[in-house]
Amino acid sequence: MAKRKNHNSLESIARACEDAEGLLESINKQNTAKKEEIKTEVSAQQTDQRQTNSFGWQIVLLICVGLAGFIFGNYKEFESGSSESAPSITSQSNDRETKSIKNRVNSKTDTSTNAARTITPLPTREPTVLGIKQREAEKVVEKWLTVKSQIFAPPFDINIADRIVAMGPLWDDLTKDNGSISWLKNNSSHYTYPQISINQIINYTPSQTAPSIALSITESANLHSPNGVQKTTRTNRWLYTLKKERGIWKIWDYKKI
Repeated sequence: MAKRKNHNSLESIARACEDAEGLLESINKQNTAKKEEIKTEVSAQQTDQRQTNSFGWQIVLLICVGLAGFIFGNYKEFESGSSESAPSITSQSNDRETKSIKNRVNSKTDTSTNAARTITPLPTREPTVLGIKQREAEKVVEKWLTVKSQIFAPPFDINIADRIVAMGPLWDDLTKDNGSISWLKNNSSHYTYPQISINQIINYTPSQTAPSIALSITESANLHSPNGVQKTTRTNRWLYTLKKERGIWKIWDYKKI
């Protein structure tokens, strides 16, 4: 009895195994069928894509062929038109060149004629004279006019005169025994100058050694002496000659002109 039960159980297990194997084969068949369907769909899509691309390239090729024909036809027309108009262009260019050459020749002729009429000799340049400038010479005279009230009045400072007067005729007149300063001292007299002004520069002569400047000067002078005060106002023209002494320009002499 037990053997029959075991036999029945084995048969049941065997059938179950057979059913499982059948089920597994059925599942595998279904998977294989689905794979084939997927492959078929992908292949169809690739075929459609290739057909589409082929159609697109055909359109591009047709466009290129049409453009090439259009360009070739226009080139032929342009070439034929250029060959017809070339002679006229060449003749016009030759005419322009001929006119240009004539204009240049005429221009050169006119220029040479004008140059011949307008050429004038250049002025001769005078050599530059080194020395004191006009304004500096005027300042030297201004200093002299300023210190006169200290030279021709107490203390009759000859040192101040030395700063502005160079060794020469004016210096000799100031320092000699019977000179202007000596005369004032001997006669208990002196000068004051209420007003001295330079009106204008008449002339300036530059020189490396002895430049000169002519000036119009108005001078009010008061001579004080034991007899009283003698007032005078005069406008005169004076010529001052300068000389350089120890690197400084000074008055060498002056005279009325």
